Amino acid sequence: MRVGILGAGPAGLYAAILLAISDPSHQILVCERNPAGATYGFGVVLSDRTLTAFRDADPQTYSEITAHQTTWEAIETYVRGECVRCEGHYYLGIARKRLLDILQARALALGVDLRYEADLQDLSPFAGCDLIVGADGVNSLMRRQHADAFGTRLEAGSARYIWLGTDWTPSAFTFIFHETEYGLFQAHIYPYAPGASTCIVMCADGTWRQAGLDHATEAESLRFCRDLLAPYLGGGASFQSNRSLWSTFTTVTNQRWSHGNMVLLGDATHTAHWSIGSGTKLAMESAIVLAGALHAEPEIPAALRMYETIRRPAVEKLQQAGRISQAACETADRLRHLTPEAFTFGLLTRSGRLTYQRLRERDSTFADRLAHAGSPLELRGLRLPNRVVTEGPEDRGQGLSLIRPGNPRPARGLVGLLVRDAAEAMAAGQVDGTDLLLLETATPSEVEAVRAVWPGPLGVLLPDATPARARSLADRGCDLVALNSPPQTAERIKHEAGVATLFMGAAWSLDEISTLVAGARADLCLLAAEDPYGR
Repeated sequence: MRVGILGAGPAGLYAAILLAISDPSHQILVCERNPAGATYGFGVVLSDRTLTAFRDADPQTYSEITAHQTTWEAIETYVRGECVRCEGHYYLGIARKRLLDILQARALALGVDLRYEADLQDLSPFAGCDLIVGADGVNSLMRRQHADAFGTRLEAGSARYIWLGTDWTPSAFTFIFHETEYGLFQAHIYPYAPGASTCIVMCADGTWRQAGLDHATEAESLRFCRDLLAPYLGGGASFQSNRSLWSTFTTVTNQRWSHGNMVLLGDATHTAHWSIGSGTKLAMESAIVLAGALHAEPEIPAALRMYETIRRPAVEKLQQAGRISQAACETADRLRHLTPEAFTFGLLTRSGRLTYQRLRERDSTFADRLAHAGSPLELRGLRLPNRVVTEGPEDRGQGLSLIRPGNPRPARGLVGLLVRDAAEAMAAGQVDGTDLLLLETATPSEVEAVRAVWPGPLGVLLPDATPARARSLADRGCDLVALNSPPQTAERIKHEAGVATLFMGAAWSLDEISTLVAGARADLCLLAAEDPYGR
């Protein structure tokens, strides 16, 4: 094939390398608008799983990457001045420039034609190519020129962030959450080489404007971040910028990844929020799948369809994790009242890829300091022995059994009664022996009326879940809101309304319940009667 690749970042270079390995007779041209060796980042994060894929795809680049890696196995979080450390997290970092140098040298050795400072205005240099790969980033020329064919959608985040370098090298991936007179700032810092770390500073748009950073120069922003973080970095750390400007994150999605003989790759196709550290990983893993499909399928359109079919599910899963992580980072200020341990656990599990049990296997000492499925909970003087709720009388070791009026009651344990009409249930004597009363629906005035005659814990099933509505019910005497909604909604209502929550979305295991409870996303969770996936 004659192959044209637009963009000499990790995605474009790695695709060129793998295609050249698969068939040395391919003629591969890579055009890059920046000079050779230029890069506008600092460090890259990779995981051991990603490295395994690199080893299988090209052992030579794998060995060179691992020869220049920096590893860490812990995460430290600074919240309200207190440091919480959690062990057992294995990641590695490498300088972005070093990675590009490795890939450039490997591509040249394989006969790839690399042309730098080629600022293309169209795709004419690739005329006659059998395949054209758009690996030119978020602002891809190919994608912009064929946006309708690809079905491109761009979503801008609400928070501001800036990408910096520092000579401070922590022994762990470090999160810093720092209160200022303008609002909350957070920093994500990780080492990638001796004496070199990446530092990403993030804040809400309003905080950014209050601090005057909306009109600050690059040098002024650098000084602001240096002074902001000086108490944590010992005061002597220096910072570097590299076209470091405050930005908002753009999530890129495309309905179709290919059009004719053109295919998108890397950030041109898909982005996942930087807080899950997957940009370069996503791009290079996609290059592996693309090269594999082109090797397996001789017809290019069919190969491109194969590539998308194989790769899209994994990409969409990571993008969804990125969206959840992005939302958690952008709303971290509402959780700053939590204990540093609960705050840290919520941070570590924000994307949904890490559970309580998996974290416990990594660091049991840290896990033992967290609430979990087996922790007790007190509601208006009633002590529930654990956080597990079930429907029906069967004894499964739950802390609370939910039943409906007239249904069999459990032989032992605490009982929560679901009622449509509390006055009717009381008149019929159906509330006798009930420990918690759960109204299936109620207005604030109805909650107030029930509270006047019911002394125990009172909950309301909330179909239209908003913090304002939950708060109005809590003000009238509601102790608990039950929510059949995503965990993120339960978390938001719990913290913004200041009321205990029962997650009715049905968790399939005690591990899921512990993950929700330990991350302060819910206080109680309904355990499903049966897991359809057999977990």
